[in-house]
Amino acid sequence: MNSTMKYLSFVVTTRNDGENSDGLNRMQIFVSSLIEQCNRFDLDAELIIVEWNPPVHKPLLVDAVQWPERQAACLIRVVQVPAEVHFRFKNPEVIPLFQMIAKNAGIRRAGGRFVLATNMDILFSNELMRFLASRQLDPKRMYRIDRHDVPAELNPQLSMDERMEWCGRNVLRVYRYLETVEVINGMIPPMQQADTSFWIRLRDWFMQQEKPLHTNACGDFTLLAADYWTKIAGYPEFPIRAMKLDGLLCYAAHYAGAKESVLRDPMRIYHLEHAARVDGAHIALSERDSEGSDVQISLPQYQLWVEEMKRTRRPIIFNTPSWGLADTDLSEFVIG
Repeated sequence: MNSTMKYLSFVVTTRNDGENSDGLNRMQIFVSSLIEQCNRFDLDAELIIVEWNPPVHKPLLVDAVQWPERQAACLIRVVQVPAEVHFRFKNPEVIPLFQMIAKNAGIRRAGGRFVLATNMDILFSNELMRFLASRQLDPKRMYRIDRHDVPAELNPQLSMDERMEWCGRNVLRVYRYLETVEVINGMIPPMQQADTSFWIRLRDWFMQQEKPLHTNACGDFTLLAADYWTKIAGYPEFPIRAMKLDGLLCYAAHYAGAKESVLRDPMRIYHLEHAARVDGAHIALSERDSEGSDVQISLPQYQLWVEEMKRTRRPIIFNTPSWGLADTDLSEFVIG
């Protein structure tokens, strides 16, 4: 971990990809919103952007993004992973951005007491940012949250408060515990009401340690103390599509001792909906149960690893001590 200690490190990965023409717009909204909120709520933070395998004929992020003039509360660091590093891995032509390996490179270099792995198409509600700035995070917990999808047509000229109000009024769907629900006529369907009888509650209490974790869309928001990221050696560094790697990370953190805590409304993350990602997640969704693929984990294999962790009560550490490209010198640019 970096020696310059911040309270919280935000870690994301992206690149200025020509095939995803609106990606730069979402990136701009993300950066501008995050910096403004950090300044407003005095959140002692840093934003680490891992620019993975930058396309040769596109401007680098340091030149392509309009960086905020005032960022007193939040340091911005851009870590570049060049093509020659990308091509060390298997499947470099099929997957031009290895999302979780890239995030690990940022997590390994993070200087925050806590590290939040998220994505460049996510916006944080003011209530969530106010909570993060309050310094109430528990180093023994893993924080998760429901994801709220909103249309990509967010006017970047809106003020921060107008932006948050617009997101709240335009939710398309919600990724919550064990289910993804579509919003109908502006109404979010309620969770099924659990039986509150004594015996049902007693049974649930006994089963509490074994119930599934909230891994739905967990790649968009997983917050842990830096020590836990180190303890489990980050995300599994398989050169494949990102699906299920984030879930394995959550179970590893859980069995390493980080108790899951799901942040509730009005704390939210908003996801700007968009077309297929550069890492091929749209293909992974259509082939989520496939076996024999060398570019993504099959559901049976995922289940085997999760069941092993449940049985042994121990995390599976998938990586070597050099996880996060620790043995690779990477160029870094500090904005401002």
